[in-house]
Amino acid sequence: MAGKSILLVEDELLLCWIVEEALVEEGHQVTIATTGDGGREALEGGQLFDLLITNIRLKDGPDGWNLSRLARERQPYIPVLYVTGDSAAQHPTEGVPGSVILSKPFDPEALRSMIAGLLENGRSDAPGA
Repeated sequence: MAGKSILLVEDELLLCWIVEEALVEEGHQVTIATTGDGGREALEGGQLFDLLITNIRLKDGPDGWNLSRLARERQPYIPVLYVTGDSAAQHPTEGVPGSVILSKPFDPEALRSMIAGLLENGRSDAPGA
């Protein structure tokens, strides 16, 4: 599923570049924000995204949970992938419905597979999903 528009909100710059490179190699268009405020600005800028990938804990502004809620206010069925250094088990009910959590560190192939699944199937609780 190449050619999708993805918002990546990640404050770990090295990880941000690695994920961006993987997404661009797959043919996706990537908008990057390195703070919660930057993520909010991107979401409020009027562009529609096919996927939100966000760290849960972000500096300067809203965290990933709040960014995903903001994204869903604008695009109710946007898929969300949270990446976190915390164990995914620590946040079983924090995310928006139909979202996925990927714990750091992760295998690049696991990331690609998860992204492909989200882009192909969208939100797991969307109508028709």
